[in-house]
Amino acid sequence: MKNIQKIALFILFSIFSLSLFADLKQNTAEEFNNIKSSVRIVSATVADEFVNMAAQQLSEVHKDIKLKMTKATTADALRLLEQGKADIVVTIAPAKQAPALCVLKPFVAAVNKMSPLRDISLTRLRRIYSGQYTKWTQLGGKPSSIRLVNYKGDSEEAVMLRSIMGKSQDKLTFTAQADFGRGICAMIAVFPDAIGCFPLEYVTRQVQVIKIGGVYPGPKAIVSGRYKLVAEIKLLTGKNPSKDTKKFIEFLKSKQAQKIYHYLSLYLKK
Repeated sequence: MKNIQKIALFILFSIFSLSLFADLKQNTAEEFNNIKSSVRIVSATVADEFVNMAAQQLSEVHKDIKLKMTKATTADALRLLEQGKADIVVTIAPAKQAPALCVLKPFVAAVNKMSPLRDISLTRLRRIYSGQYTKWTQLGGKPSSIRLVNYKGDSEEAVMLRSIMGKSQDKLTFTAQADFGRGICAMIAVFPDAIGCFPLEYVTRQVQVIKIGGVYPGPKAIVSGRYKLVAEIKLLTGKNPSKDTKKFIEFLKSKQAQKIYHYLSLYLKK
């Protein structure tokens, strides 16, 4: 019964997301200023599903608030916010100002069950992704090549992981690639010398999750910031946010919004 309810909820949210994106694709960032709505949201690269779901939930609580979304590059999104042509910018890029809200997407680093590795620093993990570390001996292991399993393409998961790791070097040749995190997890289970990162919700018993700097990805460690393998989705507002913008941000901090975080395996940063 729970699975049926979850599937029904997914279909409902998917239909709503498609309706929002139909409007989203019809409006460029420059045309966005002419749209009359309570809250104008500019999404810079990721987190559209999160915002869409939040918009639907908000509409059930505050029917008078109308939200409109468009997409733009990070630079254009911040420019629109500065010019007062946007009320909220959603981004994973570093921001000079403190975000009004920060949502966390935890990833895990995992190895094959045969690997003795149980802990790695984020710095060393980044060196694997940048191509500086290519042998397990550089991590105190056996003299064999590291088989990094990584994303191919620019899915939302891939973009989020790059925000943590930085862009991999072009010269680095991955020995295995997958479209989504579930595929990365499956490949790690097959290859004895494999390592890779993927969202926490895809973890199975077929792989070994390793600590990051001595910390496992538990809820308390994620929310507190002790666990570092986390992508941060930042919601930025202007200097003088409108009442409706404040209501949207406050709604995202409320208990009513918790089912969104649970459904998408997200955490609200305190």
